[in-house]
Amino acid sequence: MDKIICQTPFLALMESEAGVGYVRAADGALIVPVTNTGEVLFIREYSPAYQRPFLTLPGGIIEPGEGEAEAANREMQEEIGLRADNIHYLGEVYRNFKYIHAKSYAFLARDLSESKLVGDEEDGNIQVVPLPLTALDRLIQSGELQDAGILMAVYLAQRFLDGDWATQ
Repeated sequence: MDKIICQTPFLALMESEAGVGYVRAADGALIVPVTNTGEVLFIREYSPAYQRPFLTLPGGIIEPGEGEAEAANREMQEEIGLRADNIHYLGEVYRNFKYIHAKSYAFLARDLSESKLVGDEEDGNIQVVPLPLTALDRLIQSGELQDAGILMAVYLAQRFLDGDWATQ
């Protein structure tokens, strides 16, 4: 049986029976909000781990008793002040499966309307960055978009919107 080395309310440092360390964290929702004009509403948010801002997407942990799509809509309202009337499940994203036991449920969010909720962001310093979905290649090549989970979610959304990808 795996043992807990250290635990916080959001994650635990674990050791497997084989002596391998890994992190267990809560599952989360990751949202690709797309406007009626075809722009993705990325956010620029500070990372305490890297001590710099990153271009990312709205998202966060799924609260106990909350469904994945419900969490996606709540996180969007907290982080960018919008909710989706049309939310489509894209798939599961595993960011570092070998050392982190947590998955993100990726969603495409459309038909957006204003709806602000107060969130738990540390400093509330989130900047919304609208960019065309077609900018994905440029964002990757320039190094501006670096998180593998974010890349996968945007790729899935792009393929779905192009009609090339059938999801559940």
